[in-house]
Amino acid sequence: MDPITIAAISTVVAYMAKTFADTKSFKDFTNEFSEESIKWVKPIFLKEAEDKPKEVVEKLQEKPDSNARQNQVKAALEVAIEDDAQLETHIQAMAKEIEAKKKRGESVSIVNSKNVIQGSTIHVGGNFRQGDTTINK
Repeated sequence: MDPITIAAISTVVAYMAKTFADTKSFKDFTNEFSEESIKWVKPIFLKEAEDKPKEVVEKLQEKPDSNARQNQVKAALEVAIEDDAQLETHIQAMAKEIEAKKKRGESVSIVNSKNVIQGSTIHVGGNFRQGDTTINK
């Protein structure tokens, strides 16, 4: 899987977790995106006969800050993309919509991402350490 798709999956899952952390539902999450994109994503996350979330989504709703639960959702998306390559385009479109919201100043946050610095240009006159990484000058 290419890095752009992996990044798009991470963006979508982080946004989903943020939606759940804000005590919103899966329906609230889906309302944020075009009907075309959601049409492709719903079968991955909703039970067929009912319009209720599958276990992987329910678990993320219970603990949206859990890395393990976010990784389960990412894995579900990755498997779905392996089975249907068209889904990749829709996940990337969703990620672009999230990025557009961010640029407009709408609330988007990254949760449970290691070593992420947003909106900063770092200038260092020596060694710089971010999390597990040290950059030596």
